[in-house]
Amino acid sequence: MTEKVQSQNIDFTGELKHNKQAKFQEIKVMDYNSQLVIVEINKNYNKMINNMFSLCGKKCIGNFSNSNLGPQEKICLENCQKKFYNSYVIGKTFVDQVINESKSLDLFSDKTEVDLIQQVNAKKI
Repeated sequence: MTEKVQSQNIDFTGELKHNKQAKFQEIKVMDYNSQLVIVEINKNYNKMINNMFSLCGKKCIGNFSNSNLGPQEKICLENCQKKFYNSYVIGKTFVDQVINESKSLDLFSDKTEVDLIQQVNAKKI
């Protein structure tokens, strides 16, 4: 069976250049769990935006026979959008505070996620 094997050659064009002055930099790669968290955050943000468009559209746009928004529709849509973004900022601020609290814990802490949330809530009061 080995008699039927043909030998093949690979010719390299050019030569390998060795740069003695080249500095290798360590590339930091995000771990898999962090990547999953970022994907989930993006999905949740996109869901919020889709909900905003859906709910604000249903609430503020009453008539689709005109291609332009009326003055009342514009005001309603702007206020609705501002409320959605303000609620997003409040939620993000709260999550950031919980994350900061979790950084102060050691590996063998008895606190759970619920304890952290209650601790952040207690500080707000």
